[in-house]
Amino acid sequence: MSIFESFITGLFCMVVVFTVLASLYFLILIFSFGIRNFESAGRRKTTQ
Repeated sequence: MSIFESFITGLFCMVVVFTVLASLYFLILIFSFGIRNFESAGRRKTTQ
């Protein structure tokens, strides 16, 4: 494998890893937002 092919392979792996990390980050944000809304709705229901 030439140096150019090694560079392209490494770049591809880095792109895949950062894409997975970014998607996990946004999934955690979305789920925490949903859980926060769900808990606050439950709190509002019990106080009324």
